[in-house]
Amino acid sequence: MTTRFRIILSSITIPLLFIFLTALNINNPFFVQYKSLIITGVLALLEMLFVAWIVSYKLRGERLFTVLVFPALSLAVVISFISVLITSSGSDLDKFSTATFATIALFIITYILSANINILNLAAIDNIPLGQAGRAVHYVLTMMFSYFFFVLLISWDINYLLKSVIVFLFIFTYTFVALWTISLAYKQRITSTIGISTILTFVFFILGLWPLDSFYFALFMVLIFYMCLGVALEIREIIGKWIWYEYAILFLIILVLLLATAKWGIDGTII
Repeated sequence: MTTRFRIILSSITIPLLFIFLTALNINNPFFVQYKSLIITGVLALLEMLFVAWIVSYKLRGERLFTVLVFPALSLAVVISFISVLITSSGSDLDKFSTATFATIALFIITYILSANINILNLAAIDNIPLGQAGRAVHYVLTMMFSYFFFVLLISWDINYLLKSVIVFLFIFTYTFVALWTISLAYKQRITSTIGISTILTFVFFILGLWPLDSFYFALFMVLIFYMCLGVALEIREIIGKWIWYEYAILFLIILVLLLATAKWGIDGTII
């Protein structure tokens, strides 16, 4: 059985099981209340098992964490986001249309996640030509799923300190995996990961006091993450002045948008 066949089989199974579990109707108060969480947890765990199967269980050391956790966590974010879209759909026809689109999207996303992490795993073992392309795709996926994550987190009705802890853990995981892809020394990777996670948690806590729409809040968080992670990924090389210019301009844009989009009661925005 080839690796591609395993990836395709897992990519088909995940969305089909998602539809089945979503349509499942069990008259149990606990299941009804936590149905979305249960579905997300089951499918994320299944994705971990599938990924281990795809790489032929050839995992040891920190690759047990980096290879298995990133696709499972990313899939959990996507499934949670899709569940919110389906729940918020109006009529049964809208829900059916959303579920159909979600099934197709889930297949594509699961395939990309599984194929990408397989490439990165091979690149970690041996320097293969596809390694650089795999790292580029992984960087894009990291930013995309981070945005979905922040949109979801902002909408959750939980204690804000708990949200900050979740931000730290999420950014820690994503940053650690991203730095693992460039074979950075373990000690340096841990130090950079903790630093970036702390910065993002602090920014999240501060922006929480700022009257922002969830769209802009999530966007600003991702842009800050983009800059921090970008610098960390360039740490092995001399960072050119144009990179600093790019980040400086991006920071100014964020600052202007913060002032222009925040609604301070009756007086509206600052600018």
